[in-house]
Amino acid sequence: MSTIANSYEFVMFGIYSLMWASITVVPVVVLLMAAWKGKVVWSGPRCGGKRGKCGYDLRGLGTLEGERCPECGTYLNELGAVEYVRGVFSWRLLVIGVLLALLGAGLTGGAGLYEGYQKMKVQGGVSVNVYGLKPVGLYEYAKAGEGDVSDWMWAMQSYMGSNKMTQQEMGAFCEIVCMALDTEEGARYLDANLQNVVSGLQKTGKMTDELWLKLARSAWGKELVLYEQMRKFEGERLLDFLVNGRFGPYVGQHELGDWVKVWDIKEVKINGEVINRDKVQVHNQMSFTIRLQPGEKLKAGEHELALLIERGFVDRSKHKGFVATVNRADWKEKVQGLEEITVEQQIKIYKDEADAVKMVKDEAFGERLRGEVKVSRALVRTFQGKKRLVVVADRQQRIVMGVDWMGEADELFQKGPEAVDKLRVNFKAVVKLGEQEHELMLRRWGIEWGDFPEVEVVGTESIFVVDLDEIGDEVDVIDVKLVSERDDSAAMDMEIDQVWDGEIVVKGIEVERWDLDELKEEKPESN
Repeated sequence: MSTIANSYEFVMFGIYSLMWASITVVPVVVLLMAAWKGKVVWSGPRCGGKRGKCGYDLRGLGTLEGERCPECGTYLNELGAVEYVRGVFSWRLLVIGVLLALLGAGLTGGAGLYEGYQKMKVQGGVSVNVYGLKPVGLYEYAKAGEGDVSDWMWAMQSYMGSNKMTQQEMGAFCEIVCMALDTEEGARYLDANLQNVVSGLQKTGKMTDELWLKLARSAWGKELVLYEQMRKFEGERLLDFLVNGRFGPYVGQHELGDWVKVWDIKEVKINGEVINRDKVQVHNQMSFTIRLQPGEKLKAGEHELALLIERGFVDRSKHKGFVATVNRADWKEKVQGLEEITVEQQIKIYKDEADAVKMVKDEAFGERLRGEVKVSRALVRTFQGKKRLVVVADRQQRIVMGVDWMGEADELFQKGPEAVDKLRVNFKAVVKLGEQEHELMLRRWGIEWGDFPEVEVVGTESIFVVDLDEIGDEVDVIDVKLVSERDDSAAMDMEIDQVWDGEIVVKGIEVERWDLDELKEEKPESN
Protein backbone atom coordinates (compact mmCIF):
# COMPACT_ATOMS: atom_id res chain seq x y z
CA MET A 1 0.00 0.00 0.00
CA SER A 2 1.31 3.41 -0.96
CA THR A 3 2.70 5.72 1.70
CA ILE A 4 0.50 8.46 0.29
CA ALA A 5 -2.96 7.73 1.66
CA ASN A 6 -5.04 7.98 -1.55
CA SER A 7 -6.18 10.34 -4.28
CA TYR A 8 -7.97 12.40 -1.64
CA GLU A 9 -4.63 13.32 -0.12
CA PHE A 10 -3.23 14.27 -3.56
CA VAL A 11 -6.16 16.59 -4.18
CA MET A 12 -5.82 18.19 -0.74
CA PHE A 13 -2.08 18.59 -1.30
CA GLY A 14 -2.77 20.40 -4.57
CA ILE A 15 -5.32 22.67 -2.92
CA TYR A 16 -2.93 23.48 -0.06
CA SER A 17 -0.13 24.18 -2.53
CA LEU A 18 -2.18 26.43 -4.82
CA MET A 19 -3.66 28.33 -1.89
CA TRP A 20 -0.36 29.08 -0.20
CA ALA A 21 1.46 29.65 -3.49
CA SER A 22 -1.02 32.38 -4.37
CA ILE A 23 -0.65 33.94 -0.94
CA THR A 24 3.15 33.88 -1.26
CA VAL A 25 3.48 34.83 -4.95
CA VAL A 26 1.25 37.92 -4.96
CA PRO A 27 3.42 40.07 -2.65
CA VAL A 28 6.61 38.83 -4.36
CA VAL A 29 5.27 39.79 -7.80
CA VAL A 30 4.30 43.22 -6.51
CA LEU A 31 7.82 43.74 -5.19
CA LEU A 32 9.31 42.62 -8.51
CA MET A 33 7.13 45.07 -10.41
CA ALA A 34 8.21 47.85 -8.08
CA ALA A 35 11.85 46.93 -8.59
CA TRP A 36 11.45 46.69 -12.37
CA LYS A 37 9.52 49.90 -12.94
CA GLY A 38 11.17 51.91 -10.22
CA LYS A 39 14.85 51.35 -10.89
CA VAL A 40 16.09 54.41 -12.81
CA VAL A 41 18.69 53.66 -15.50
CA TRP A 42 18.56 57.07 -17.14
CA SER A 43 16.33 60.15 -17.17
CA GLY A 44 15.24 61.57 -20.55
CA PRO A 45 14.17 62.68 -22.87
CA ARG A 46 15.02 59.77 -25.12
CA CYS A 47 13.33 58.22 -28.13
CA GLY A 48 11.03 55.30 -27.45
CA GLY A 49 10.78 54.23 -31.07
CA LYS A 50 11.19 50.70 -32.38
CA ARG A 51 9.22 49.43 -29.41
CA GLY A 52 11.57 51.10 -26.94
CA LYS A 53 14.78 49.87 -28.56
CA CYS A 54 15.95 53.18 -30.07
CA GLY A 55 16.86 55.18 -26.96
CA TYR A 56 18.35 58.13 -28.93
CA ASP A 57 19.20 61.10 -26.64
CA LEU A 58 16.84 63.94 -27.57
CA ARG A 59 18.27 66.61 -25.31
CA GLY A 60 19.04 69.80 -27.26
CA LEU A 61 16.22 69.41 -29.82
CA GLY A 62 14.07 72.11 -28.23
CA THR A 63 10.33 71.57 -27.84
CA LEU A 64 10.36 68.36 -29.94
CA GLU A 65 6.97 69.36 -31.39
CA GLY A 66 6.74 68.29 -35.02
CA GLU A 67 10.21 66.79 -34.91
CA ARG A 68 11.30 63.32 -35.94
CA CYS A 69 13.98 61.18 -34.28
CA PRO A 70 17.25 61.58 -36.19
CA GLU A 71 18.04 57.93 -35.47
CA CYS A 72 14.87 55.99 -36.28
CA GLY A 73 12.57 58.62 -37.82
CA THR A 74 9.76 58.22 -35.27
CA TYR A 75 7.44 61.27 -34.98
CA LEU A 76 8.17 62.57 -31.49
CA ASN A 77 4.73 64.16 -30.93
CA GLU A 78 3.05 60.73 -30.90
CA LEU A 79 1.91 59.32 -27.58
CA GLY A 80 4.69 57.34 -25.92
CA ALA A 81 7.30 58.30 -28.48
CA VAL A 82 9.40 60.17 -25.91
CA GLU A 83 10.52 58.45 -22.68
CA TYR A 84 11.97 60.19 -19.68
CA VAL A 85 12.51 57.24 -17.31
CA ARG A 86 13.30 53.63 -18.06
CA GLY A 87 13.65 50.70 -15.65
CA VAL A 88 15.41 47.41 -16.04
CA PHE A 89 14.15 43.89 -15.35
CA SER A 90 16.02 41.93 -12.65
CA TRP A 91 16.23 38.20 -13.41
CA ARG A 92 17.91 37.64 -10.08
CA LEU A 93 14.92 39.03 -8.17
CA LEU A 94 12.55 36.96 -10.31
CA VAL A 95 14.40 33.73 -9.51
CA ILE A 96 14.47 34.59 -5.80
CA GLY A 97 10.72 35.36 -5.84
CA VAL A 98 9.83 32.08 -7.56
CA LEU A 99 11.99 30.12 -5.13
CA LEU A 100 10.32 31.82 -2.17
CA ALA A 101 6.86 31.02 -3.57
CA LEU A 102 7.75 27.37 -4.13
CA LEU A 103 9.32 27.13 -0.70
CA GLY A 104 6.22 28.54 1.03
CA ALA A 105 3.86 26.30 -0.94
CA GLY A 106 6.03 23.24 -0.42
CA LEU A 107 6.39 23.75 3.32
CA THR A 108 2.68 24.42 3.83
CA GLY A 109 1.45 21.63 1.58
CA GLY A 110 4.01 19.21 2.98
CA ALA A 111 3.04 20.10 6.54
CA GLY A 112 -0.64 19.54 5.78
CA LEU A 113 0.06 16.21 4.11
CA TYR A 114 2.31 15.07 6.94
CA GLU A 115 -0.34 16.03 9.49
CA GLY A 116 -2.93 13.97 7.61
CA TYR A 117 -0.47 11.10 7.30
CA GLN A 118 0.21 11.07 11.03
CA LYS A 119 -3.48 11.34 11.80
CA MET A 120 -4.34 8.31 9.70
CA LYS A 121 -1.32 6.16 10.47
CA VAL A 122 -1.93 2.91 12.31
CA GLN A 123 0.41 1.52 14.93
CA GLY A 124 2.07 -1.73 13.91
CA GLY A 125 1.92 -0.86 10.23
CA VAL A 126 -1.65 -2.08 9.69
CA SER A 127 -2.30 0.70 7.20
CA VAL A 128 -1.69 4.37 6.63
CA ASN A 129 -4.94 4.74 4.69
CA VAL A 130 -7.67 4.94 7.33
CA TYR A 131 -10.29 5.87 4.74
CA GLY A 132 -9.52 2.71 2.80
CA LEU A 133 -9.58 0.34 5.76
CA LYS A 134 -12.18 -2.37 6.01
CA PRO A 135 -14.15 -2.70 9.27
CA VAL A 136 -11.80 -5.23 10.90
CA GLY A 137 -8.71 -3.15 10.10
CA LEU A 138 -10.45 0.02 11.24
CA TYR A 139 -11.40 -1.66 14.51
CA GLU A 140 -7.71 -2.45 15.11
CA TYR A 141 -6.91 1.16 14.25
CA ALA A 142 -9.48 2.50 16.73
CA LYS A 143 -8.51 -0.01 19.43
CA ALA A 144 -4.88 1.15 19.11
CA GLY A 145 -6.01 4.63 20.18
CA GLU A 146 -5.38 6.28 16.83
CA GLY A 147 -7.51 9.11 15.45
CA ASP A 148 -10.77 10.29 16.99
CA VAL A 149 -14.44 9.40 16.74
CA SER A 150 -15.09 11.54 13.68
CA ASP A 151 -12.26 9.70 11.85
CA TRP A 152 -13.72 6.31 12.68
CA MET A 153 -17.25 7.15 11.68
CA TRP A 154 -16.24 9.03 8.53
CA ALA A 155 -14.19 6.07 7.39
CA MET A 156 -17.22 3.80 7.86
CA GLN A 157 -19.56 5.88 5.67
CA SER A 158 -19.02 3.65 2.63
CA TYR A 159 -20.13 0.60 4.64
CA MET A 160 -23.35 2.14 5.96
CA GLY A 161 -26.18 -0.08 4.80
CA SER A 162 -23.89 -2.39 2.85
CA ASN A 163 -25.04 -6.01 2.67
CA LYS A 164 -21.61 -7.10 1.44
CA MET A 165 -20.02 -7.12 4.89
CA THR A 166 -19.20 -10.46 6.43
CA GLN A 167 -20.48 -11.33 9.88
CA GLN A 168 -17.00 -10.66 11.26
CA GLU A 169 -16.97 -7.22 9.65
CA MET A 170 -20.45 -6.56 11.01
CA GLY A 171 -19.22 -7.33 14.51
CA ALA A 172 -16.19 -5.06 14.05
CA PHE A 173 -18.47 -2.26 12.84
CA CYS A 174 -20.63 -2.54 15.97
CA GLU A 175 -17.54 -2.61 18.18
CA ILE A 176 -16.39 0.68 16.66
CA VAL A 177 -19.78 2.31 17.31
CA CYS A 178 -19.79 0.99 20.89
CA MET A 179 -16.26 2.32 21.48
CA ALA A 180 -17.43 5.73 20.31
CA LEU A 181 -20.53 5.67 22.53
CA ASP A 182 -18.43 4.76 25.57
CA THR A 183 -16.66 8.15 25.43
CA GLU A 184 -18.02 11.64 26.03
CA GLU A 185 -16.65 12.90 22.72
CA GLY A 186 -18.21 10.00 20.86
CA ALA A 187 -21.58 10.39 22.57
CA ARG A 188 -21.62 14.06 21.60
CA TYR A 189 -20.63 13.29 18.02
CA LEU A 190 -23.23 10.55 17.63
CA ASP A 191 -26.00 12.62 19.18
CA ALA A 192 -27.11 13.81 15.75
CA ASN A 193 -25.85 10.81 13.76
CA LEU A 194 -26.84 7.75 15.78
CA GLN A 195 -30.14 7.21 14.00
CA ASN A 196 -28.37 7.30 10.62
CA VAL A 197 -25.91 4.69 11.88
CA VAL A 198 -28.73 2.50 13.20
CA SER A 199 -30.63 2.83 9.92
CA GLY A 200 -27.51 1.73 8.06
CA LEU A 201 -27.12 -1.26 10.36
CA GLN A 202 -30.72 -2.30 9.78
CA LYS A 203 -30.25 -2.24 6.00
CA THR A 204 -27.40 -4.73 6.15
CA GLY A 205 -29.75 -7.48 7.29
CA LYS A 206 -26.90 -9.02 9.30
CA MET A 207 -27.53 -7.55 12.74
CA THR A 208 -28.12 -10.32 15.27
CA ASP A 209 -29.87 -9.90 18.62
CA GLU A 210 -26.48 -10.23 20.28
CA LEU A 211 -25.09 -7.29 18.30
CA TRP A 212 -28.20 -5.18 18.95
CA LEU A 213 -27.94 -5.84 22.69
CA LYS A 214 -24.27 -4.87 22.73
CA LEU A 215 -25.07 -1.65 20.88
CA ALA A 216 -28.04 -0.89 23.14
CA ARG A 217 -25.94 -1.23 26.32
CA SER A 218 -23.44 1.32 25.03
CA ALA A 219 -26.09 3.69 23.67
CA TRP A 220 -28.03 3.77 26.93
CA GLY A 221 -24.95 3.55 29.12
CA LYS A 222 -22.94 0.63 30.43
CA GLU A 223 -22.71 2.69 33.60
CA LEU A 224 -25.79 4.43 34.98
CA VAL A 225 -25.70 7.66 36.94
CA LEU A 226 -28.25 9.94 38.57
CA TYR A 227 -28.79 13.51 37.40
CA GLU A 228 -30.33 16.03 39.75
CA GLN A 229 -32.48 18.49 37.84
CA MET A 230 -32.68 20.94 40.73
CA ARG A 231 -31.23 21.39 44.21
CA LYS A 232 -32.84 19.77 47.20
CA PHE A 233 -33.37 21.46 50.55
CA GLU A 234 -33.77 20.35 54.13
CA GLY A 235 -37.29 19.20 54.93
CA GLU A 236 -38.35 18.31 51.39
CA ARG A 237 -40.37 15.11 51.04
CA LEU A 238 -40.09 14.59 47.27
CA LEU A 239 -36.69 13.71 45.80
CA ASP A 240 -36.60 13.67 41.98
CA PHE A 241 -33.79 12.18 39.88
CA LEU A 242 -33.10 11.46 36.22
CA VAL A 243 -31.52 8.08 35.40
CA ASN A 244 -29.28 7.76 32.37
CA GLY A 245 -25.93 6.58 31.08
CA ARG A 246 -22.76 8.36 32.11
CA PHE A 247 -22.86 10.22 28.80
CA GLY A 248 -26.58 9.69 28.46
CA PRO A 249 -27.84 13.25 28.14
CA TYR A 250 -26.59 13.15 24.55
CA VAL A 251 -28.04 9.88 23.27
CA GLY A 252 -29.98 8.34 26.13
CA GLN A 253 -33.48 9.23 24.91
CA HIS A 254 -33.06 7.82 21.39
CA GLU A 255 -34.61 4.61 20.20
CA LEU A 256 -32.36 2.13 18.45
CA GLY A 257 -34.38 1.06 15.45
CA ASP A 258 -36.95 -1.40 16.78
CA TRP A 259 -35.26 -1.65 20.16
CA VAL A 260 -36.24 0.20 23.33
CA LYS A 261 -34.93 0.05 26.88
CA VAL A 262 -36.95 -0.87 29.97
CA TRP A 263 -35.83 -0.57 33.57
CA ASP A 264 -37.24 -0.72 37.04
CA ILE A 265 -35.93 0.01 40.51
CA LYS A 266 -35.76 -3.09 42.69
CA GLU A 267 -34.32 -1.48 45.82
CA VAL A 268 -33.51 1.99 47.20
CA LYS A 269 -31.25 2.75 50.15
CA ILE A 270 -30.55 6.11 51.75
CA ASN A 271 -27.61 6.09 54.13
CA GLY A 272 -27.82 2.29 54.23
CA GLU A 273 -31.52 2.16 55.18
CA VAL A 274 -33.90 0.45 52.75
CA ILE A 275 -36.76 2.67 51.57
CA ASN A 276 -40.14 1.03 51.07
CA ARG A 277 -40.49 0.29 47.33
CA ASP A 278 -44.06 1.61 47.37
CA LYS A 279 -42.61 5.08 47.99
CA VAL A 280 -40.63 5.00 44.73
CA GLN A 281 -42.38 5.94 41.50
CA VAL A 282 -40.76 5.55 38.05
CA HIS A 283 -41.76 8.05 35.33
CA ASN A 284 -41.58 7.35 31.56
CA GLN A 285 -38.54 5.08 31.84
CA MET A 286 -36.42 8.18 32.44
CA SER A 287 -36.79 9.43 36.00
CA PHE A 288 -38.12 8.50 39.42
CA THR A 289 -39.39 10.14 42.60
CA ILE A 290 -38.81 9.08 46.21
CA ARG A 291 -41.64 10.10 48.56
CA LEU A 292 -40.43 10.45 52.13
CA GLN A 293 -42.58 10.37 55.25
CA PRO A 294 -42.41 13.35 57.66
CA GLY A 295 -40.07 11.46 59.97
CA GLU A 296 -37.77 10.51 57.07
CA LYS A 297 -36.94 14.04 55.89
CA LEU A 298 -33.23 14.49 55.24
CA LYS A 299 -31.17 17.05 57.10
CA ALA A 300 -28.67 19.35 55.39
CA GLY A 301 -25.43 17.66 54.38
CA GLU A 302 -24.13 14.76 52.28
CA HIS A 303 -26.18 11.56 51.97
CA GLU A 304 -25.49 8.22 50.30
CA LEU A 305 -28.12 7.08 47.80
CA ALA A 306 -27.88 3.51 46.47
CA LEU A 307 -30.13 1.97 43.82
CA LEU A 308 -30.45 -1.55 42.49
CA ILE A 309 -31.82 -1.22 38.95
CA GLU A 310 -32.96 -4.02 36.69
CA ARG A 311 -32.60 -3.15 33.01
CA GLY A 312 -33.30 -4.93 29.74
CA PHE A 313 -34.16 -4.31 26.10
CA VAL A 314 -37.16 -5.16 23.95
CA ASP A 315 -37.35 -5.78 20.20
CA ARG A 316 -40.70 -4.20 19.33
CA SER A 317 -40.76 -5.89 15.95
CA LYS A 318 -41.31 -9.16 17.83
CA HIS A 319 -43.49 -7.77 20.63
CA LYS A 320 -45.60 -5.01 19.08
CA GLY A 321 -48.02 -4.87 21.98
CA PHE A 322 -45.36 -4.57 24.67
CA VAL A 323 -45.63 -1.58 26.99
CA ALA A 324 -42.87 -0.89 29.50
CA THR A 325 -45.29 -0.47 32.38
CA VAL A 326 -47.03 -3.84 31.98
CA ASN A 327 -46.82 -6.52 34.63
CA ARG A 328 -43.24 -7.46 35.43
CA ALA A 329 -44.17 -11.09 34.83
CA ASP A 330 -44.08 -10.36 31.07
CA TRP A 331 -40.43 -9.37 31.26
CA LYS A 332 -39.27 -12.97 31.42
CA GLU A 333 -40.64 -13.69 27.94
CA LYS A 334 -40.29 -10.34 26.16
CA VAL A 335 -37.22 -8.61 27.62
CA GLN A 336 -33.72 -9.60 26.51
CA GLY A 337 -30.37 -8.89 28.10
CA LEU A 338 -31.76 -8.49 31.62
CA GLU A 339 -29.10 -7.25 34.03
CA GLU A 340 -28.89 -5.75 37.49
CA ILE A 341 -26.97 -2.49 37.83
CA THR A 342 -26.00 -0.92 41.15
CA VAL A 343 -25.83 2.88 41.24
CA GLU A 344 -24.28 4.58 44.26
CA GLN A 345 -24.12 8.33 44.43
CA GLN A 346 -23.63 11.13 46.95
CA ILE A 347 -26.42 13.68 47.06
CA LYS A 348 -26.31 17.00 48.85
CA ILE A 349 -29.15 18.50 50.83
CA TYR A 350 -28.92 22.27 51.38
CA LYS A 351 -30.08 24.03 54.52
CA ASP A 352 -31.52 27.09 52.77
CA GLU A 353 -31.04 29.43 49.80
CA ALA A 354 -28.02 31.11 51.38
CA ASP A 355 -26.36 27.71 51.78
CA ALA A 356 -26.91 26.92 48.09
CA VAL A 357 -26.04 30.22 46.40
CA LYS A 358 -23.60 32.87 47.58
CA MET A 359 -24.10 36.61 47.04
CA VAL A 360 -20.85 38.21 45.86
CA LYS A 361 -20.00 41.92 45.63
CA ASP A 362 -17.74 42.76 42.68
CA GLU A 363 -17.34 46.42 41.73
CA ALA A 364 -15.44 45.74 38.50
CA PHE A 365 -18.16 43.36 37.32
CA GLY A 366 -20.79 45.91 38.37
CA GLU A 367 -19.15 48.70 36.34
CA ARG A 368 -19.16 46.47 33.29
CA LEU A 369 -22.87 45.74 33.77
CA ARG A 370 -23.70 49.44 34.14
CA GLY A 371 -22.11 50.01 30.75
CA GLU A 372 -24.16 47.23 29.14
CA VAL A 373 -27.59 47.56 30.79
CA LYS A 374 -30.16 50.26 30.11
CA VAL A 375 -33.89 50.72 30.67
CA SER A 376 -35.33 51.31 27.22
CA ARG A 377 -38.99 51.77 28.01
CA ALA A 378 -41.57 52.42 30.74
CA LEU A 379 -45.26 52.04 29.91
CA VAL A 380 -48.49 52.44 31.91
CA ARG A 381 -51.42 50.50 30.44
CA THR A 382 -54.96 51.17 31.62
CA PHE A 383 -57.64 48.51 31.18
CA GLN A 384 -61.05 48.46 32.86
CA GLY A 385 -59.85 51.10 35.27
CA LYS A 386 -56.80 49.06 36.33
CA LYS A 387 -53.27 50.26 35.69
CA ARG A 388 -50.23 48.12 34.94
CA LEU A 389 -46.66 49.39 34.82
CA VAL A 390 -44.37 47.69 32.29
CA VAL A 391 -40.60 48.25 32.35
CA VAL A 392 -38.28 46.96 29.62
CA ALA A 393 -34.56 46.53 30.40
CA ASP A 394 -31.99 45.70 27.71
CA ARG A 395 -28.45 44.42 27.93
CA GLN A 396 -25.93 44.55 25.07
CA GLN A 397 -23.39 42.00 26.24
CA ARG A 398 -19.98 41.94 24.58
CA ILE A 399 -18.60 38.39 24.34
CA VAL A 400 -14.99 37.95 23.25
CA MET A 401 -14.49 34.64 21.47
CA GLY A 402 -11.33 32.55 21.78
CA VAL A 403 -9.44 30.39 19.32
CA ASP A 404 -12.07 27.62 19.45
CA TRP A 405 -14.82 30.11 18.66
CA MET A 406 -17.07 27.55 16.94
CA GLY A 407 -17.13 25.31 20.01
CA GLU A 408 -17.62 28.29 22.32
CA ALA A 409 -20.46 29.65 20.19
CA ASP A 410 -22.19 26.27 20.15
CA GLU A 411 -22.00 26.08 23.96
CA LEU A 412 -23.39 29.62 24.28
CA PHE A 413 -26.31 28.81 21.98
CA GLN A 414 -27.15 25.92 24.32
CA LYS A 415 -26.57 27.59 27.70
CA GLY A 416 -27.27 31.24 26.89
CA PRO A 417 -24.97 34.30 26.95
CA GLU A 418 -25.09 34.56 30.75
CA ALA A 419 -22.89 31.45 30.87
CA VAL A 420 -19.83 33.63 30.21
CA ASP A 421 -20.49 35.86 33.24
CA LYS A 422 -18.33 34.94 36.21
CA LEU A 423 -21.30 35.84 38.42
CA ARG A 424 -24.94 35.18 37.61
CA VAL A 425 -27.13 38.27 37.26
CA ASN A 426 -30.68 37.78 38.55
CA PHE A 427 -32.50 41.13 38.30
CA LYS A 428 -35.72 42.33 39.81
CA ALA A 429 -37.02 45.84 39.06
CA VAL A 430 -38.02 48.34 41.74
CA VAL A 431 -39.86 51.65 41.20
CA LYS A 432 -40.31 54.23 43.95
CA LEU A 433 -43.45 56.38 44.07
CA GLY A 434 -43.32 58.87 46.89
CA GLU A 435 -41.96 57.06 49.91
CA GLN A 436 -43.11 53.60 48.84
CA GLU A 437 -41.13 51.14 46.70
CA HIS A 438 -42.92 48.75 44.35
CA GLU A 439 -41.36 45.53 43.05
CA LEU A 440 -42.03 44.43 39.49
CA MET A 441 -42.25 40.77 38.51
CA LEU A 442 -40.17 39.41 35.64
CA ARG A 443 -42.75 38.48 33.03
CA ARG A 444 -40.54 37.61 30.06
CA TRP A 445 -36.84 37.24 29.22
CA GLY A 446 -35.47 36.77 25.72
CA ILE A 447 -32.23 36.63 23.75
CA GLU A 448 -31.44 38.51 20.54
CA TRP A 449 -28.47 36.75 18.93
CA GLY A 450 -28.23 39.12 15.97
CA ASP A 451 -25.10 38.43 13.89
CA PHE A 452 -23.29 36.58 16.67
CA PRO A 453 -20.60 35.21 16.54
CA GLU A 454 -19.51 37.37 13.56
CA VAL A 455 -20.45 40.36 15.72
CA GLU A 456 -19.39 39.61 19.29
CA VAL A 457 -22.44 41.22 20.91
CA VAL A 458 -25.57 39.48 22.19
CA GLY A 459 -28.68 41.33 23.30
CA THR A 460 -31.06 40.26 26.07
CA GLU A 461 -34.40 41.80 26.97
CA SER A 462 -36.16 41.61 30.35
CA ILE A 463 -39.78 42.72 30.73
CA PHE A 464 -41.01 43.49 34.26
CA VAL A 465 -44.65 44.15 35.20
CA VAL A 466 -46.70 45.15 38.25
CA ASP A 467 -50.35 46.11 38.74
CA LEU A 468 -50.04 49.62 40.13
CA ASP A 469 -53.15 51.77 40.47
CA GLU A 470 -51.15 54.20 42.61
CA ILE A 471 -49.29 55.63 39.62
CA GLY A 472 -51.19 58.81 38.80
CA ASP A 473 -51.51 60.66 35.53
CA GLU A 474 -49.15 63.32 36.83
CA VAL A 475 -46.25 60.84 36.90
CA ASP A 476 -44.47 61.23 33.57
CA VAL A 477 -40.91 60.34 34.63
CA ILE A 478 -39.73 57.51 36.91
CA ASP A 479 -36.46 56.14 38.23
CA VAL A 480 -35.92 52.38 37.90
CA LYS A 481 -33.66 50.34 40.15
CA LEU A 482 -32.51 46.92 38.93
CA VAL A 483 -31.50 44.79 41.91
CA SER A 484 -29.65 41.49 41.48
CA GLU A 485 -30.97 39.05 44.07
CA ARG A 486 -30.97 35.43 45.14
CA ASP A 487 -34.49 34.03 44.78
CA ASP A 488 -36.08 30.58 44.79
CA SER A 489 -35.43 29.90 41.12
CA ALA A 490 -31.74 30.82 41.40
CA ALA A 491 -31.32 28.72 44.54
CA MET A 492 -32.76 25.61 42.87
CA ASP A 493 -30.76 26.01 39.64
CA MET A 494 -27.86 23.54 39.65
CA GLU A 495 -25.89 25.82 37.29
CA ILE A 496 -25.87 28.81 39.66
CA ASP A 497 -23.36 28.97 42.52
CA GLN A 498 -22.79 32.72 42.87
CA VAL A 499 -25.04 35.71 42.22
CA TRP A 500 -23.83 39.29 41.82
CA ASP A 501 -24.74 41.39 44.86
CA GLY A 502 -25.42 44.85 43.49
CA GLU A 503 -27.87 47.19 41.80
CA ILE A 504 -28.14 49.49 38.79
CA VAL A 505 -30.15 52.73 39.00
CA VAL A 506 -31.47 54.27 35.79
CA LYS A 507 -33.00 57.73 36.27
CA GLY A 508 -35.33 59.88 34.23
CA ILE A 509 -37.25 57.27 32.23
CA GLU A 510 -40.18 58.87 30.41
CA VAL A 511 -43.49 57.10 30.96
CA GLU A 512 -45.66 56.20 27.96
CA ARG A 513 -49.39 55.71 28.49
CA TRP A 514 -51.84 53.45 26.71
CA ASP A 515 -55.54 53.59 27.55
CA LEU A 516 -56.85 50.26 26.28
CA ASP A 517 -60.41 51.18 27.27
CA GLU A 518 -60.38 54.10 24.83
CA LEU A 519 -58.86 51.95 22.10
CA LYS A 520 -61.59 49.37 22.64
CA GLU A 521 -64.33 51.98 22.34
CA GLU A 522 -62.95 53.33 19.06
CA LYS A 523 -64.87 51.97 16.10
CA PRO A 524 -63.46 51.61 12.59
CA GLU A 525 -64.70 54.19 10.12
CA SER A 526 -67.40 52.96 7.76
CA ASN A 527 -66.72 52.99 4.05
